[in-house]
Amino acid sequence: MKFPFFGNPLMKLLSLGLAFLLWFIVRGERKTEITREVAVELMNKPDWLAVIGEVDAVISLTLVGPHTRLSRIDKDYFEPYKLDLKKARKGVNTFFLHDDNFKVPHGVHITRMVPQAFRLILEEAVERLIPNQPQFVGQLEEGFELVGYNVSPSHSKLSIGKSQAIILTSLSTEPIMLAGKRASFEGEFSLMVHEFLQNPQEKRKVFLKVIIREKRITKIFKGIRIETFMNGKSFQVEPTTVLLKANGLAGKIASLHEEDLKVGLNVPSVKSRRTKRRKSRVRVIPPKIEGIEILTVPDTVWLTLH
Repeated sequence: MKFPFFGNPLMKLLSLGLAFLLWFIVRGERKTEITREVAVELMNKPDWLAVIGEVDAVISLTLVGPHTRLSRIDKDYFEPYKLDLKKARKGVNTFFLHDDNFKVPHGVHITRMVPQAFRLILEEAVERLIPNQPQFVGQLEEGFELVGYNVSPSHSKLSIGKSQAIILTSLSTEPIMLAGKRASFEGEFSLMVHEFLQNPQEKRKVFLKVIIREKRITKIFKGIRIETFMNGKSFQVEPTTVLLKANGLAGKIASLHEEDLKVGLNVPSVKSRRTKRRKSRVRVIPPKIEGIEILTVPDTVWLTLH
């Protein structure tokens, strides 16, 4: 008995191959859309002019075309767009963008461009040395203080417009968080200077050393219970709790937890007085923690032997 399903295997493989090829072609020709960003660089700006205000650092392009061709356009496909200011003049200058400013594969089209034009204001430039200042955000923990800092370089040389020179007194770094800092630190930080630079892709950094000092502080712990079970016997004390004053470096004090503080009694003095009288005044023994001085209030309590 013959089964038609298994007949002509060569023709069936050929049909399967053609079907796959057709699927691949259809998929490759399917229209899709992607967005890519193109960096902007200024060139040929006259030295005697300065750009006022920020310039868009990137151009956003929306591209439509076959999937296979768009897949070639990765994030590094486009070279930076060079905005030529050779013919720029003092005042308002408008530079329009066109599709042919960007090379795309055949069959790919630019459907949207942001911005579609650059509107630049230029005015006479002056050179200034502007102080660099760190921009601290947040507060240090209790017991830590900001002693000082060193910025290198201390000043930035800028070519800026005359109107900017009047109002610009310093340049700030990116925000520097102080919260959680317990020791001096250093590092490179970017200056928030992009709106005063003549090229939107240019970045400037400073090296900053920040000096933080740890102080000694005192922390109060109230209601700490006295251990009343010693040598297999229990005692009655009055009062039953004491106040602790802990003094030390802020970091060590911050690591203290109430449940870890154990307060005892002067056991030798208890034994020596046991035969004389049932009730006596004994000294309270504070917890012993390296690097921390702890005082008890009161420092003695009444003890009754059972």
